[in-house]
Amino acid sequence: MLRGECFYPDGAAQGPGAVLLHGFASDRREMVRAARELAARGVAALIFDLRGHGQSGGVYAEDPVDDVLAAAMLLAHQSPVDPKRIALVGHSISGRLVLLAAAQEPAIAAVVALAPAADDAGAKLLAGLKRLPPHLANAVHHYPDDGPFPGMKPRQGARARADMQRLGYRLAVDWARMARSWAQRPLADVMESIAPTPVLLVHCLWDNKVPLRHTLALYRRAKAPRKLILSPWGVHSSACRSWLVRRLWMTWLVRELRMPVKRPALQPAHVYVRRKGDGR
Repeated sequence: MLRGECFYPDGAAQGPGAVLLHGFASDRREMVRAARELAARGVAALIFDLRGHGQSGGVYAEDPVDDVLAAAMLLAHQSPVDPKRIALVGHSISGRLVLLAAAQEPAIAAVVALAPAADDAGAKLLAGLKRLPPHLANAVHHYPDDGPFPGMKPRQGARARADMQRLGYRLAVDWARMARSWAQRPLADVMESIAPTPVLLVHCLWDNKVPLRHTLALYRRAKAPRKLILSPWGVHSSACRSWLVRRLWMTWLVRELRMPVKRPALQPAHVYVRRKGDGR
């Protein structure tokens, strides 16, 4: 089961909606401020914990694009929401997820990828797993208490676990399945398929996790309508935590969601896909 919550604008008029997705090894609390700010600007916002994170069950493994589209479908069926104006917003690894989802579902009205995780990170993760004993490389890990972070130096991994403990985050992940899925589905191959859905890429120039060249490469591969926001300051997390950066991408998103509707509404058959053993 996936756990989340909705934030609705004041008033009875039907308006647009957006699904906001947190980054890896955090939870939906990362998106509460953004959800409230969007609701104040007339956009209903749904946030939820990715599988294996926060209060959600299951294990994070293959790219959970079906979960993203199911959340969009759920939001589209809320009475205050216009089902033809549903956007996706994701940070870091969820920046990757929303781009994959938008390429798959043409009914998405707009997509915002905040510092989307780099394509080569999947290959790097696979390389890190090869240095672990097989019983660790192919196991499900539960953080912050369990095992190393593949690809990280011991001190970095210890710091990451300490940060998770301090912030109350939890994570259940199958690193091997996650890495293979990541490496097999590069974003560069899907960017052209997102059009005609408007796409916005956001990158902070001090980002310490995703290189600028990756975001620029995705932007070059995307077709119009597309936009790139480069913040001259800010690190990886600033794309969703900084109110100044949020104001930039929210202004773009609200404007796009107010444009005349030129797409079909989300249909249930598009998104409710169940797989055996996926923990739903």
